[in-house]
Amino acid sequence: MSQQLFKTDPSKNIILDFLETNAEKKEKYYLFDKCAFKKSKLNQSIETFIETVKEYYHESKQIYVNRQLSYKMIVTILRQLCKYHHIPFFSKINYSHSKYNICYKIYYEV
Repeated sequence: MSQQLFKTDPSKNIILDFLETNAEKKEKYYLFDKCAFKKSKLNQSIETFIETVKEYYHESKQIYVNRQLSYKMIVTILRQLCKYHHIPFFSKINYSHSKYNICYKIYYEV
């Protein structure tokens, strides 16, 4: 699947730098949730991240980075990069006040 998405190898540091700046860092993983997404929108690091990642995608797959960026779309890009670099990640659904929030634990130490 990774060869179908990426035309050249994206650096592992791209995702780790983005998470270092925006996600909550725990002992062995980064916690990326809607709060981290809002933080990255405020400090405008999403645009920088997307422009950096965009050049690695095939033309036909750039739809992932060209469309309106929501939490769901950013998480899709993060999951694609994690799968490409074999970085383990887990999702957890939290329910609160009849709404749900999907939190992602992206491990940086294995």
